[in-house]
Amino acid sequence: MNRFFALIFALVLLVSSCGQSVTIVQYSDEDPIIFPDYKGVTLPPNIAPLSFGIEGIDHAALIIKGKGEGENSSEAVSLTTTDGSFNIPAKQWRRLLDGHVGAALEFTLCRWSDEEWVAMKPFEVEVSPDSIDPYLVYRRICPSHGLWNRMSLCQRSLECYNEELIYDNKEGQGNCINCHSFCQGNAERWQVHIRGRHGGTYIFDGGSQSSLMLDDRTHGNPVYPSWHPDGRLIAYSNNKTFFLMHTLDVNRWEVMDESSDVFVADAVTGETYRSPLTSSDSAFETYPCFAPDGRWLYFCTAPATPDVVSSYDSLRYSLCRIAFDAQKREFGSSVDTLYNARLDGGSASLPRVSPDGHWLCFTRSAYGTFSICHRDANLCLINLADFDTLTDKSQAKYIEFLAANSPQTDSYHSWSSNSRWIVLSSKRDDAIYTKPYFAHVSADGTVSKPFLLPQLNARNYYDLEMDCYNLPELIKNRVKIDYIVLDSAVDNQKKPVSVN
Repeated sequence: MNRFFALIFALVLLVSSCGQSVTIVQYSDEDPIIFPDYKGVTLPPNIAPLSFGIEGIDHAALIIKGKGEGENSSEAVSLTTTDGSFNIPAKQWRRLLDGHVGAALEFTLCRWSDEEWVAMKPFEVEVSPDSIDPYLVYRRICPSHGLWNRMSLCQRSLECYNEELIYDNKEGQGNCINCHSFCQGNAERWQVHIRGRHGGTYIFDGGSQSSLMLDDRTHGNPVYPSWHPDGRLIAYSNNKTFFLMHTLDVNRWEVMDESSDVFVADAVTGETYRSPLTSSDSAFETYPCFAPDGRWLYFCTAPATPDVVSSYDSLRYSLCRIAFDAQKREFGSSVDTLYNARLDGGSASLPRVSPDGHWLCFTRSAYGTFSICHRDANLCLINLADFDTLTDKSQAKYIEFLAANSPQTDSYHSWSSNSRWIVLSSKRDDAIYTKPYFAHVSADGTVSKPFLLPQLNARNYYDLEMDCYNLPELIKNRVKIDYIVLDSAVDNQKKPVSVN
């Protein structure tokens, strides 16, 4: 029986669930167009129910069942709509996922035509046995470059649609809040930067909070934090940045570094530690990232130039690492290069190592350091186990996220604690609004087609969404909503000390 072409005679399929029934009389080879596009994706078994709309059809039906299951499967779900949108009920969705872990679900969409249901070409969704961390923290911010004073820090449960506010910058009279970072995905130990009124670096430890005011600002404010696994040390970069608008370039704008250094700070004492290999006047060093075992510090670096504006499209960053001894607070004496910008012709940013230490994901673009504003930005993987076996480190290779990248910006990313999922910031839908997409990364580095963060009434929700989802971070537990109290944090300010 060919399921993709109309049958010569009428076939009848009855599927009943949720108090509804759909009788399919005819099959066609039509490929439905849906948004969000969940066709062929891989899902974690603890994800919130999918919601999507079918384009160009209002009166429609949806049947979901396990791949290969019979027509009368007790797990089948059937829904109908008159506005082209489907919201799968939570209980039925949970039953489907629980019953098909490690297997596939088959989605069949139908259109109402001439008083009968016509089924379109079905598509499959894989249910991975690998769960995803249950919470996502991100910054909501307008895409306009002049509205930075309207932003908030939120957390979203990935197992349902619940979003909670952590901090709205109206509480601080429009100050900028950025660079939230969690120690190994733990919501009990994290930090965030706040600029303007009550500005500083805020450290949160269980029910307590404090402000870490570092006076060592050789090249600007400390940004781009990365926690050492000991929960006490944090790597930062000092970046003196400026903003550049384009009139003709396909990339509308740039954020450039006039200078930048990488260093490590003690979150308890405020002491800072530097190396001439990571803090050099002859180079721009940025985007530090500690390895999960704390023995390596990864960072991006480019030769310094006195005229950044005129050379903006020729400034390219390599990806390097240096050994680090947390007990002695000492850096190694040499640097490894994992991605050589001079040889490859591209530019690296945002290195992130998987918690199992096997993979390093970074963003590659044609030039520059602020990849979120580059349409050609794509994600790449480096196999660290293979890199460590190389005698000649210049032979290091990277793998592009072939299934996950898009023609638009794919940039900021973070790993789940089991190293099997990655969340990425993508502008693939409209080239303007950044949205969180999730992809499965198998043990051999195979990356699945990404799926968009599920929302209730997702098609309408994202059509009306006016915020970008910025800096998405996966975490293992829930942030307490009443954490950020700026006045009390400033009162508990750490004394800054600089140690070279």
